[in-house]
Amino acid sequence: MKRLCSTWLCLATACALLTSLAPLLVAQTSAPFDLQNVADKPLAVLWSRPQEHLKNPVLAELFKFVAEAPPNPRDKAMLTNMAKVDSMRVSFGQGRTNWSPKPIPQAVVIYHTTEPAAATGILNSLSAGQEEKTTPEWKSPIYTNKPFAAPGEQTDPNAWKLQRGVTQLDPQTIVQSDNIELMLKTVGAKPAAPAWAADLVAIAQPQTLYMVDLSQFREMIKDEKGPQGAGMEAMIFNSVKPLWEQADYAFVKIDTTQGIQIAAFAKSPNAESAQRFKGALEGLLAMAKGFMPMAKQGLGQLNQMMPGQGDQLYSDLEALVASIKVTQADTKTILTLGVPQETLVRLMKSMMPAIQAARQAALANVSRNNLKQIALALHNYHDTYNTFPPAVKLGKDGKTPHSWRVAILPYIEEQALYNQYKFDEPWDSENNKKVAATIPAVYRSPTATNGSNCTSYVVLTHANGIFNATPAAKGTKMAQVTDGTSNTVAIVEANAEIPWTKPEDIAIVDGQPLPQLGMPGAATITVALCDGSVQQLTSKLTDEFRKLITMGDGNTVDVDSLRPQEGPMSDRPPVGPPGATPFNTPAPPSKAAPPPAIAAPPR
Repeated sequence: MKRLCSTWLCLATACALLTSLAPLLVAQTSAPFDLQNVADKPLAVLWSRPQEHLKNPVLAELFKFVAEAPPNPRDKAMLTNMAKVDSMRVSFGQGRTNWSPKPIPQAVVIYHTTEPAAATGILNSLSAGQEEKTTPEWKSPIYTNKPFAAPGEQTDPNAWKLQRGVTQLDPQTIVQSDNIELMLKTVGAKPAAPAWAADLVAIAQPQTLYMVDLSQFREMIKDEKGPQGAGMEAMIFNSVKPLWEQADYAFVKIDTTQGIQIAAFAKSPNAESAQRFKGALEGLLAMAKGFMPMAKQGLGQLNQMMPGQGDQLYSDLEALVASIKVTQADTKTILTLGVPQETLVRLMKSMMPAIQAARQAALANVSRNNLKQIALALHNYHDTYNTFPPAVKLGKDGKTPHSWRVAILPYIEEQALYNQYKFDEPWDSENNKKVAATIPAVYRSPTATNGSNCTSYVVLTHANGIFNATPAAKGTKMAQVTDGTSNTVAIVEANAEIPWTKPEDIAIVDGQPLPQLGMPGAATITVALCDGSVQQLTSKLTDEFRKLITMGDGNTVDVDSLRPQEGPMSDRPPVGPPGATPFNTPAPPSKAAPPPAIAAPPR
């Protein structure tokens, strides 16, 4: 049963994810929907011409919104280059593994770009941290993870071919796969025409087309037994079982010219099976309608936070369910549904606050993780040298200054960058300028607006702080922090215009106002205390905060009293350009296109 569930979830999840992601890619040309570069006897195939989806202004704006500031900043380069992808093809085949006695469904993804530079960018993003492999079967290097082997264990020299990998097919095409062996068999191949090949030809090329071979799935699970009894799990399983028992394959078309229109058909071996398949779909539709009162109650609670939004969302959901139509024509069962353009605009507009809040929470979490890593590095440095690094570390000549951020590079997994830096030269020498051009990600906040190689994390230097900016000052020992490590600030987030290798931070001077800390417009600042904990404190700095900077004046602070009352997640200013978008402008007149027609397959 576990194998059944995992196999079904693998196919269902992959289908859902790939179908939802396809409209978010930008394209400029289209490729024929054929069997080239498709696995032999594929379990499923997705073809997509994303540029057509991006002609819908709502989807285009959503993609732009995500690409400009993705929740994970490391995805920005990948999304930027994905904007140059003009076609995508995903083929699911059966691939061997080192850990399963039977082949399992695995994917080969092909990205074709409009520019060679974009292909190179995608390759660099997908191959980061992987090692290069070569094989006589492939002219380009293949990048993959190093195979794991226990100490003393012999490794199969070809074991790497059963791992994930990425390579470049030609100057404009990148291939990524769950299984390199499957990739080598798939790319460039044109398998024998399967049973559904005639239908592929008969279908007018849509923006996105998905095919799933239900007959293969049926064969894969023929010896499995579903959940037994009268419970909910068994009821759902028995409701969906006819979907693979009574049809051989299915196609799904997605069109977003006006709203979202979906049309699908499933081909059964005979009219009787098609009737049972149709009955299963109608049963699932009835089940969905049965859950509507529960959905209405749940969405009604949203009205308390966003007046009217819950009622509107329920109305949209009700209209979506009502739009679902199921019909039968001999051996073919057809399902159509649609979301009108004005509904899509309204949904996106209502979702934006939640998307924005999720993004802000993710960005804030990245900054906290950055500070956590830096604080941990300071502690590891202390374990090695029995002191924290001085704010200004002098070179071997005893007078050339260098930053503490350079000193801890080996402790933030940047040993290679550390080895390139020359401590016997000024921090801004020609060699060290080259090092400065590559800022470690951990030194830059995801919401920073300062220079490209400027740090977002600084120490506050003070004569009685753990960091003293006097060049001759030595590092501080943990035992010297007599106010307590949980009452002393180590690092703060600031939108400073300081190159990360420059031996400069922010000085705190007694009798003078405290400087501006945190990100522009933020209600809080993120700090790492000397004990390694990361806190978010109000950006309205007072003398109580000043007490956190000194390490031995006997003044302790209730850190909780410095937290913002509105909570830590409200500190991030909106990310993305201001101005009109399809989400805050009137919806276009309702001209929802009918669901796209699918030509009847030949019998």
